[in-house]
Amino acid sequence: DDDAEDDEGANGAGEDDDVVFQFVLGDDGNTLLISARDVATLRRVVGTSGLGEVDLDTLHRAFSKAATDGVLNKSAFDRVVRDLIPGETLTKEDKAFLSFALSNIFFAFDRDGNNLVDFDEFAAGFSLLSSGSKSDKLSLAFRLFDEDADGFLSRRELWKYLRSFLSVLVALSDRYENMPDAARNDFVDSGAVEATATVFLQASREHDDKVSFTEFGLWYNNGGFMLTPWVELLDHNKWPDVEEGGSAEGGSAESGSADGGSGTVFVFPLDDSGETVLEITEADVNELMRLVEISRINEIHADELVDAFAEEAPSGSLSKSGFDRAIRKLVPGASLDARSKEYLSFALSNLFYAFDRDGNDAVDFDEFVAGFSLLANGSKSDKLALAFRMFDEDGDGYISRLEMWKYLRAFLTMLMSVNTLSQRLPVTEVQTLVDKAAVELTKAVFSSADLDDDGRISYEEFGQWYNAGGFDIIPWLELLDLRKWPELSDEDDYEGSADEGAEPVFEFQLSAEGGDALQITASDVANLQRLNDKARLQRMSPEQLYRAFASEAKDGVLDKSGFDRVVRQLVPGESLTKEDKGYLSFALSNVFYAFDRDQNGVVDFNEFASGFSILAGGSKSDKLSLAFHLFDLDSDGYISRRELWEYLRAFLTVLVALNGGMQDVDPKELVVLIDRNALELTGTVFEQADTDEDDRISYEEFGQWYNEGGFEVIPWLELLDLRKWPTTAAEDGAAAGGDGEEEDEEEEGEDEEEEDDDAEDDEGANGAGEDDDVVFQFVLGDDGNTLLISARDVATLRRVVGTSGLGEVDLDTLHRAFSKAATDGVLNKSAFDRVVRDLIPGETLTKEDKAFLSFALS
Repeated sequence: DDDAEDDEGANGAGEDDDVVFQFVLGDDGNTLLISARDVATLRRVVGTSGLGEVDLDTLHRAFSKAATDGVLNKSAFDRVVRDLIPGETLTKEDKAFLSFALSNIFFAFDRDGNNLVDFDEFAAGFSLLSSGSKSDKLSLAFRLFDEDADGFLSRRELWKYLRSFLSVLVALSDRYENMPDAARNDFVDSGAVEATATVFLQASREHDDKVSFTEFGLWYNNGGFMLTPWVELLDHNKWPDVEEGGSAEGGSAESGSADGGSGTVFVFPLDDSGETVLEITEADVNELMRLVEISRINEIHADELVDAFAEEAPSGSLSKSGFDRAIRKLVPGASLDARSKEYLSFALSNLFYAFDRDGNDAVDFDEFVAGFSLLANGSKSDKLALAFRMFDEDGDGYISRLEMWKYLRAFLTMLMSVNTLSQRLPVTEVQTLVDKAAVELTKAVFSSADLDDDGRISYEEFGQWYNAGGFDIIPWLELLDLRKWPELSDEDDYEGSADEGAEPVFEFQLSAEGGDALQITASDVANLQRLNDKARLQRMSPEQLYRAFASEAKDGVLDKSGFDRVVRQLVPGESLTKEDKGYLSFALSNVFYAFDRDQNGVVDFNEFASGFSILAGGSKSDKLSLAFHLFDLDSDGYISRRELWEYLRAFLTVLVALNGGMQDVDPKELVVLIDRNALELTGTVFEQADTDEDDRISYEEFGQWYNEGGFEVIPWLELLDLRKWPTTAAEDGAAAGGDGEEEDEEEEGEDEEEEDDDAEDDEGANGAGEDDDVVFQFVLGDDGNTLLISARDVATLRRVVGTSGLGEVDLDTLHRAFSKAATDGVLNKSAFDRVVRDLIPGETLTKEDKAFLSFALS
């Protein structure tokens, strides 16, 4: 298992100053908090007792001998503890501490208050205190709960298995000492229930009603560690070292850092052997936070930084004096005190000299600015794209091996310069380390991403490679986004991301309980429109699109080369510019890779075909129906819980793939986000729609549930109909006085001829079928009824409110005027006319205006 990734899920940052870990246990908001004081307690227990040196099997055998009929009583527990921990080596204070702490753990398992605990559950949880790895402890506990020794756990056994570990973690936290026993038990039980349900829904299992240790392990390592990150704490190495008072004392046991107060936050391998690593400590994070807070460079966009430094580097080289002048412009000194100025002078100069490889007080402009952009505002993609353009010296959209090496070296140099551990090494040693790492990484990029072997790479190729698995090779690139640094994640510390400026067009809660949200911005809408305009896949029905990809699918999966062949057939390249080809290649591949959950270049065909159908023509119902039939594997007209989960997951996956704001999120995190929300929605659908409780659902039942209120639970399903997405083309047409662009109008006309349903709906809606001045288009239901608002309608409204003056009348005045004229809750036409004459004095109107208003208001 990948402990480096697991650590990230275990990091917490609660509201309390001493919170070390914070784990959300379920959708009800229950959170397990582990403080620095709790960590100190664990450290003292295992250290003082010596249990941290006792191997797992010895501990298990000792308690097993003392248990009777599967239960262990308190007196037997005390005898074992006295045998394991010789009292003569302990002080009176230590004895009292251990008696209290260990008894507290015992009573956490005494759920009936009778001084008895279930032996298997207690032994599994208590194993946390022994030596051994997380895997050793999980394996032993699995065997304990596997009562029939068939290698599998039932749903209830897995629940008790997970509950045992949660119980001891809660027992070690003084935060829950005063919680009533019943409330504490419910807290632990509900957390274990949520985790168990997730495992059974997500894990690939041989049997429907049980799970093996191998299946559990595969689930955990393929993303489950992000849903149950507290499992990592079975390994003592994952608990940071702290002083007994609760303050940080040094790096985690895993990191071995000797730097006071500098626990390891990130560890990134820089070569295949794993011997050379980039270690980011708490001290590094705090130092970076201090730097951006004082300088406020994080409020300046990367493009502005380039412009500021470019003024001082006319020949491609930036001198130290030029750097200083630019900094004085970017960071006005008037707002700083003397101490802050002194600090910034030192810290920023330190960054400059990290790039001064020849020691001549000058740096390569492109390389320095690319690296320095780490401090600027903007997403990872913004900074990567900016740097790519800088290193693309001939502007052809590609960079060579040498340029790629400098590109990666720039970012790595910057990260090394903010790293306190590397600052202890000789400068030449750090430069050599960075150079070698950048060489190895450049080889890795070109060996996988340079598909035509022409010795150069485009930004699109690099992006595809990174999203398809390159993030595992260069994970530290994620730190280009300051929001990925734990102490800089608060909005107060980091404002004004380039992505935040995009106005949301739609915002959907992804589950009935709230929490995660999906925002569709105007930028996302424009990108989808561009994709539709260039690929024109909406001219095909969902069934046609499905059949096209089905021809390349084998054994229920579709690989990337098969996907590419179909796309080339569906989207003829001769009609596209080079830029369009590059864009479509990137955009469509991005959708494919969103379904490549194992990052092996292969996707589940049914799930992919269901999600990809969003790009086809047809209504929401057409796409939902097609997907339902795909997941109804036995064609009995029903789908199971797991099939409904995959059904909803398919559509949610493609919407996330089309969302620009999600592009910088780790793909593994996205998989977990999608799975979690699809799981919650599946539970909601079955709870409300499976009225006969046969644990399956028909398309009719799902449709009835959706139409009777389910649309409020899963409103984003409406976006399966492309007509529900607003069109920027319509707005452009209105702005131009309704003329639009002739080429676009011709294409729309062609689309209407081929999509019979849409053409009929549009014609019926506006009579003459001339909808080229449409400003708004609202689909009113699945029957295809559409409300069209034209530029002429907008002009009518503007003329009514402007000419009549009603646009200046406040709401209450208008309401009172008509209210006085109404009788018994109704208003007749003559009374309406009298009110209108009172509100709109006729002497200010022309004869033409009077006639217009009379007609329009009547």
